[in-house]
Amino acid sequence: MNELYQLKEQAKSHRQSGQLEEALSIYQKLWGNSQDKYDGVGLLHCLRKLKRFDEAIPLARELEKKHLDLNWCRIEIIWTYIGGFLNQLTEKDSLSKTLNIANHIMKLNPDGLALQKVVFSVLKKSKQYKKWDISCEWVDKINPENIDDTPIETNRGNTGWDYVSIWYLHKIRCLIHQGLYAEAVERVVFVLSKPNQKEKYFKRLQALAYLKQDKLNEAEAILHPLIQGRRVDWWILHDYANLLNKKGGKVQALHFMYKAAGSERRLEGILSLILDAAQLSKELNKIEESYYHFQLFKLIREKNSWSVPVQIEVVLQELIQKEGFSAQVSFYEALNKCQNYWGSSDSIQRNFQKSNRTIRRSLSGKLVNVKDGAPFCFIQSGAESFFCYVNDIPSPAAEGLLVQFDAIPSFDKKKNKESWKASNIIVC
Repeated sequence: MNELYQLKEQAKSHRQSGQLEEALSIYQKLWGNSQDKYDGVGLLHCLRKLKRFDEAIPLARELEKKHLDLNWCRIEIIWTYIGGFLNQLTEKDSLSKTLNIANHIMKLNPDGLALQKVVFSVLKKSKQYKKWDISCEWVDKINPENIDDTPIETNRGNTGWDYVSIWYLHKIRCLIHQGLYAEAVERVVFVLSKPNQKEKYFKRLQALAYLKQDKLNEAEAILHPLIQGRRVDWWILHDYANLLNKKGGKVQALHFMYKAAGSERRLEGILSLILDAAQLSKELNKIEESYYHFQLFKLIREKNSWSVPVQIEVVLQELIQKEGFSAQVSFYEALNKCQNYWGSSDSIQRNFQKSNRTIRRSLSGKLVNVKDGAPFCFIQSGAESFFCYVNDIPSPAAEGLLVQFDAIPSFDKKKNKESWKASNIIVC
């Protein structure tokens, strides 16, 4: 008995001092011999901290069935599921998968930072899929007074965000979705009453609340100053275009839509803008421009294996039959046509657009600088390196993965020089 006690104390001492490998080997023996719940939780702690989730998750499930009465056990199980499931999710994972994991963890009554992790995982995923009802349900599962307001740091430094500000952003968006426009404006005013590095995001939501109420002058008073900078985000230009459209200035609205599209290179992020431009150009009887925007919208969705709304297929068939357009249009043909329309407006001109560089096709290389959780990596091809989004890779990104790709002109804002971005990536 004395020897068993000494082993338990030794394992505890190693665990508390961070000597996890040493503690792990002792806990494995103890748990195998005694099945004592404290030994099991100690083992789970070590496996979790060492990120050995293939072993930690089955153990957590076993302990969940037997020892939830032990608070330490409950906490370790929660953090194992957060680390082994929630933190492993990527943009390609479904909302339903996220909700299944989150709901299971919520049944274990997480609190503090654990609750924050679960809630914000759902909020992020529901925003990605624009499922605002889900956002509205989950945003109130946590009180902003209980959220850690420490500035979020990355390897590039302070992001200017904290989770309290992010919570208010979600909450205000939900209030707008629920039609509670006055309350949404009040929340914006409250947030902006304090020092805030991200005020344009909140002002944008305030303008959106006014737009929803047809308070066009109030919305314009907010949006007009925001479009005056040298580099304006596409979504602000898009909002301003929608404002102009509501005021009856359809020609000028289309101009700002093209200006917005010409300032953003990640096409998957501007699908709503492309569709709005297709519909508005059709209203203005710019039929060819409308046709190629509808085609680009359709082809982007197909390229990402997303469904195409039936009404888009119907509109395209009508244009093909009535106007005699070709039914077979390639992605790059539609993209080049639309980029010409975007570039023909006196929109934001990127430095790389001035260089007249053309797309480089059918290159090959391997993925490098792949980091867990990072939204981008690079493709090394010979002596050159090409930026790429992880979400554009049709299989899980892994260091050294061989791919083929096209390179499109881009511009590195940080280094203020021309660069290249990988597109149309195919795994070899």
